[in-house]
Amino acid sequence: MKTSEEVFAALKEFFANRGIDQREQSKVWRVLSALRGPDFPDSYHEKWATTAIIRHKLLGYGSTVESFADMNGDAANGPFIRKGLE
Repeated sequence: MKTSEEVFAALKEFFANRGIDQREQSKVWRVLSALRGPDFPDSYHEKWATTAIIRHKLLGYGSTVESFADMNGDAANGPFIRKGLE
């Protein structure tokens, strides 16, 4: 795939296919949802401690996503920040 349209078409086909187990579709949906992360004022630290880690785990270092979105492995204070979100 080389264009966003191709990726979107593949996702549409995946989610529209009733022959695919809904549990598999749900797994992909949860990851897609998690990639966005919290969107509220002053949420940078929360996004850094949650969403950026998920992006890093999925895409790894060197991904072009790093040029327009936060991606990082977990940091020492990450668990503390996440604990505060409970």
